[in-house]
Amino acid sequence: MEKKVAIIGMGNVGSTIAYTVLLKNVCSRLIVTDKNEKLSHAQLLDLQHAAVLMNRDILIEEKKYSEFGDVDLVVFTAAAPLKLGQTRLDMFETSKNIVQDVIPQIMSSGFNGIVLVVTNPVDLVSYLVYKYSGLPCERVIGTGTFLDTLRLKKELAETFKVSIADVSTYVVGEHGDSQVISWSNTKIRGKLVDEIAVENQEIEKLKIRIEDTVKQVGWDIANYKKATTFGIANVTAEIIESIFNNTNKEITLSVLNGNTYSSVPVLVGGTGIQRQLEMEYSQHELYKIKKSKETIKRHLLIE
Repeated sequence: MEKKVAIIGMGNVGSTIAYTVLLKNVCSRLIVTDKNEKLSHAQLLDLQHAAVLMNRDILIEEKKYSEFGDVDLVVFTAAAPLKLGQTRLDMFETSKNIVQDVIPQIMSSGFNGIVLVVTNPVDLVSYLVYKYSGLPCERVIGTGTFLDTLRLKKELAETFKVSIADVSTYVVGEHGDSQVISWSNTKIRGKLVDEIAVENQEIEKLKIRIEDTVKQVGWDIANYKKATTFGIANVTAEIIESIFNNTNKEITLSVLNGNTYSSVPVLVGGTGIQRQLEMEYSQHELYKIKKSKETIKRHLLIE
């Protein structure tokens, strides 16, 4: 069955997502668009040329927002360029203006699909897309802490000298400085981290080091190459695959929680978010998750 994906924003992030979606063959039609029409057209041609060697028929084209009526999934990556020293929350006002301009145009086309939000601050932008689109919450999804969780898995695998497949863990809350690692749900080869490191008197210091690394590494990348691209592109393609193939894959994503968006483990399938998974957290983690949500609400001016 034909599946159509539209990517809004053809900068470093959007173009890498487009190429990854193309490589992984997750859709049959790919639309690229950017307010910079010359850039959008250049990216279109480059993608079309790359597709020649892929030995399959995929239509790659440019469309206006008014032509999004039959699009199945929109990837929202439009954003102002990151400035050195900014936090994700500092980017909110510019991102807000973009949402207010673009989303009503898309909805006027008759669009009734799924919006996957990549633009930072992703929790705040996802909430705005949900509000301005009028779509059901299960069809407005933020990439959230999916990439943070993958970064955490990498750090844990290297620290404990195991395969990444042996690591089960979650980063929840804000995709930002108030994110929370659920150590009470972190297992290495089926055992809790505290059980493995019970004789290690430095376990708390180890946790702090890993937490700091996971929070900071995205900025380390962005400060040198202006944006993280490969990681978020693969994350985005994985989410789209799960939706189009209806896999009910377990992923940690930004979804509506009460009156704002933040990341929790969910099942993702054909209609978007199938359900949130019930998780047990320690009291300390619950406190930190609450504070993280308050941080998000504060920037949305929600009580």
